[in-house]
Amino acid sequence: MRVGPKAALTFNVTLMVLLLGMLGSSMMPDFGGGHFISLVAAFTAGSLLWVLLKDNLRTLRRPGRAPAQAHSDEADARAAGLKERWLAIIYTVLMFALVYLLGTVAGCVLFVGAFLLRYKRGSLWVAIFLALVVGGVVSYLLGGILGVHLWEGVVPEMVPGWIGGGVPPPL
Repeated sequence: MRVGPKAALTFNVTLMVLLLGMLGSSMMPDFGGGHFISLVAAFTAGSLLWVLLKDNLRTLRRPGRAPAQAHSDEADARAAGLKERWLAIIYTVLMFALVYLLGTVAGCVLFVGAFLLRYKRGSLWVAIFLALVVGGVVSYLLGGILGVHLWEGVVPEMVPGWIGGGVPPPL
């Protein structure tokens, strides 16, 4: 799958909105998660802002210059703009919905596995292995290193401490 500049911009802006929402909620006086979450959200939002500015300022035309000719791959990637933007939004919502319902480990494993099986043109076993490593092992180790309890999801408890049994946060 080729990702054009419009899909990347839509995905990055969607992530920025989510990050700013997380940052805002973590700065509330009644938030009990500590300052580390605010620092990570602020650093991530700053990094994403830098990427957004770098990618989009480069595409602006400089006065007095003709726009450069796009390669055929770039032209093909730009052609499906609306479809790519909606696909980026759908994938973002799907990832957060799976994590909300099934928890961090199971949601990430399922999303990464489905994404790799859909777009990776290789072995089924390699896709499953990468899904388990990226979605499961990395998130579980990161939670252990940071000393945080990973979200189990709002479904009824299936695997104690891993899948299900979480209390939905008040919205």
